[in-house]
Amino acid sequence: MRIWLLILSAILFILSCAEVKYEQSEVLTTKAKLVKVFHAEAQIERFVTPVEYVNSEGEECEPDFDYDCEADDFGGQVRTRTIPERFEVVFQSDQQFHIVVLTKQVYQQFKAQSGATVNLSYKTLSKVTYETKSGERYEKSREVKDYLFVSATLTDP
Repeated sequence: MRIWLLILSAILFILSCAEVKYEQSEVLTTKAKLVKVFHAEAQIERFVTPVEYVNSEGEECEPDFDYDCEADDFGGQVRTRTIPERFEVVFQSDQQFHIVVLTKQVYQQFKAQSGATVNLSYKTLSKVTYETKSGERYEKSREVKDYLFVSATLTDP
């Protein structure tokens, strides 16, 4: 009896499995405000890596003056790191969600327009869970995970 109940439970579980997909909506539009327009020039950082000190057994140690601890290289190493140029435009919609765009093209379009109102076109990216019961598939849940920028145009003042 227990075996049949276990087999029946497994069959019902298999028939009611959930399927998860990520789906994009059609293009939606809303009014939004430009809340941030930001640009940072590319930079080159120079820094020195710390010197590692080792004793005669090859173990790390603190430097001292009894010659038992010495630098494994002379004074560390000077390294450079390039930080690329950065652009950021942040839109806040009437529905209180934010869309952040990190492209030079959008920055140049709105660099002198901070605080302006725009017509914002976007898509939503949603996590959708489908279940199948009795051979029929239905949507169990939908959760918006992200907002995808499509375009923006200034509204008339």
